[in-house]
Amino acid sequence: MRLGYIVKSMLFAVVLGVFLAGSVSAFAGGVQFMGGYPKLDGKNVLMQWLPVPGASGYKVYRSEGRMKAKVIGEPKVSRFIDKGLPAGKTMSYYVSAVVGGKEAAKSAAWSITTAKVIKKVFIPLRTPRLAGLHLKQEPGDKYSVGIRWDNAAGTNFVGVNVYRSTVKGKDYALIGSSSSDMYHDTNVKPGMTYYYVATSVDSQFNETKYSNMLSVSIPSPAKVVAEQKKAEEEAEPTPMRPAKLLFTIPDKDDAGNKDANPYMAMDVAVDEAVGHIYVTSQMYGGVIVYDMNGKYQFGIRKDGVNGHEHFGTAMGVAVGRDGNIYVSDYSGPTISIFDFTGKPVGTIKVDDSKIHQYVKDDRTYARNHKISIAADGRIYITDPVINGIHVYDADNRHLYDWVGGKSEKEKKIYHDKLLINGPAYSAVLKNGDLAIVDSGMARVEVLDRNGDLKNYIGEYGDGVGKFYFPSGVAVDTKGDVFVGLGMSPNIQVFSPEGKFLYALCNETKNGPLPIPASNGIAIDSHDRLYVTEGLAGKVAVFQLQNETVNVTPSAK
Repeated sequence: MRLGYIVKSMLFAVVLGVFLAGSVSAFAGGVQFMGGYPKLDGKNVLMQWLPVPGASGYKVYRSEGRMKAKVIGEPKVSRFIDKGLPAGKTMSYYVSAVVGGKEAAKSAAWSITTAKVIKKVFIPLRTPRLAGLHLKQEPGDKYSVGIRWDNAAGTNFVGVNVYRSTVKGKDYALIGSSSSDMYHDTNVKPGMTYYYVATSVDSQFNETKYSNMLSVSIPSPAKVVAEQKKAEEEAEPTPMRPAKLLFTIPDKDDAGNKDANPYMAMDVAVDEAVGHIYVTSQMYGGVIVYDMNGKYQFGIRKDGVNGHEHFGTAMGVAVGRDGNIYVSDYSGPTISIFDFTGKPVGTIKVDDSKIHQYVKDDRTYARNHKISIAADGRIYITDPVINGIHVYDADNRHLYDWVGGKSEKEKKIYHDKLLINGPAYSAVLKNGDLAIVDSGMARVEVLDRNGDLKNYIGEYGDGVGKFYFPSGVAVDTKGDVFVGLGMSPNIQVFSPEGKFLYALCNETKNGPLPIPASNGIAIDSHDRLYVTEGLAGKVAVFQLQNETVNVTPSAK
């Protein structure tokens, strides 16, 4: 009887041991690191892993080169910091769980190399591109001209010089400089026409060639009075939805970390499933990742987490249905794909072999701007150079390109019969249609899955339902379309059919959102709005309120 009991006890112990070993080994070698970990933070390596059920503690091992791994810590929780590592060393880390007093198998190795002196990536000084002019009426029947540009950059870039002339194509005189992406010319006279160009300047006062030219005519005094009177007579209350500023990125704790600063932020995407905010930053040279409270987590460059291989011009970012991150590089035809931890998992090489049938310049290649991904996995990539959109299926296979003309005459040349001039940001609507910001036409175009135009949203001009410089576009859970204004401090909201619904105002309901300019925007399922602010080097996050108020705009 007792012998049977002993045999049963031994058998139970063996089965229990197999069960425990099996439950631990199910975690891919014992432990799975959380996304983005281990990661470098100066001279420290931060580690965080998924908790193992039943574990009473963990053992952290480290090896250098081919040396045998040694235990460097035995934390009780699923995180650990290895502090004060020397420069230029490669370390490999393993973690094991202790379950039932026994140590399970080590995790897979994760190697990190501490930096030596990182070579500075040199970016040549680039000529700015004037994106548009904004004529603004000031008090006292006066006007000012807002000039906005993009593409101004370079390793030693310090700002943009703005030139003006009253004669088209010559006699330009310097009127001012700016370190942001805009300049206001307040010294203009009624009845005059002004022509503007700009140059980029570096710290050695080197200057690029002139940009493209834009012009504007200042109304005469009689016309000013007539327009003002008409505006006062026609002014109607505008429905506006208040938005509370929750926080800005970076916060004060991350302000001193240059890798956490999204200077020249271009686009933003949100993955609520893993709690990540992704922001492309041209000066960082990739994507900066924050948690849902705006705290810096890690960076992603072309070679992965905290890598050193910069994107030439990090531009668009989108989250696929599998959680992968798609990043466009405006300096080249390749779309880079990473998993949510920042590990490179693939690329899309945008086919630019036929680009020269659209653009008569042998030096030109695909310039990928914004990426939008539909619920079925279809991928849309805007390209201002071919003046159209590259379309791929869920398996990253090229389907076709939609190409348009910049004028009615030019539109007839292309089989897609689109009238479009500089497609920039885009978003997929709830019904699968694609909304594209047309920066040249100052409107949003809605295309169906076949690339056929369905309707326009907005038009050129100042006021409700009109844009001077439309920038980002996003769609909320109800299907409403949010359009950011690149120069005006506000955001307007439309139905997918193009009907104006409301604009956004600040929390006190007495003015627009506190954003000087916007690039890419995003909105999550909790009605939190994310706005990138370009050269301001930040992202503003707002909580939309569940009300609308009527505001009568001033005529001035």
